[in-house]
Amino acid sequence: MSFSPVEGVGMLWQLTCTLLGAAVTARAQCNPARTTRHRRARPGPAEARARRHAKHFESPAAFAPAALVVLPPPGRVTGTFAYAVLKRAFDVAIGAMLLIAAAPLMGAIALGIAMALGRPVLFSQQRVGRGGRLFWLCKFRTLERRPIERSEVEWSAAASHPFATLLRRSGLDELPQLVHVLRGEMSLVGPRPERPHFVKVFEQQLPRYAARHHLEPGITGWAQVHGLRGDTSIQRRLEHDLFYLRHWSLGLDVRILLLTLRDVSAALWSLGRRKQCGGDTGVV
Repeated sequence: MSFSPVEGVGMLWQLTCTLLGAAVTARAQCNPARTTRHRRARPGPAEARARRHAKHFESPAAFAPAALVVLPPPGRVTGTFAYAVLKRAFDVAIGAMLLIAAAPLMGAIALGIAMALGRPVLFSQQRVGRGGRLFWLCKFRTLERRPIERSEVEWSAAASHPFATLLRRSGLDELPQLVHVLRGEMSLVGPRPERPHFVKVFEQQLPRYAARHHLEPGITGWAQVHGLRGDTSIQRRLEHDLFYLRHWSLGLDVRILLLTLRDVSAALWSLGRRKQCGGDTGVV
């Protein structure tokens, strides 16, 4: 079958219009408020500079109450077009590369856990994801085997083996969660997913806690790179999660990943030095 030049141009024009229409529709679905509100007046150069200056010197706690302003009504999909598309593309690309690069290390860790703690090598636990959806999170097992009923409602105990301590303090036990990133259940960066039992408790104590479920949960996050891991203040973690919610960007994600790499390297170096000096390697 052959087409004349005129017919070919017409088909190309229809295809272009179809693609543009699909992009506009996707953008409107990601941020429906754009279709109903008027565009705000653009601030002048002096006002823009003042806002940028204030942004760099305000603490995450100062942004926490205002962060709720950007949240949509319950049941809506959170995020701009960039969050829905660019962040997902970033997660898939970087997550796939990290998973391939970390595959030999993960094999060595699995072998070490089997020798130190026995089987199973992986630990699975139910967590709350974006929009309140539940999923089963997997990580390397670093604790003694416990019934699932206890692990769902009890805080994790201290690691019982030096190798398990190394994994927990360096964060290497979280490497299997790269699979969740590729499956779309998690992101590389975001609020850490919590167990359903503790989510109900925290929502009663902190009315703003549910706001963090408007984002994809992450392997690492703004709170974690500020030392808020393990037995730390839930209020402080929430403040940092809301700060990330309001100021998300790909640049911020890259910064958090680099800070996480720095923390992992520092933890491994510190534990290695303690082992050489014969110091205690227990979790503190």
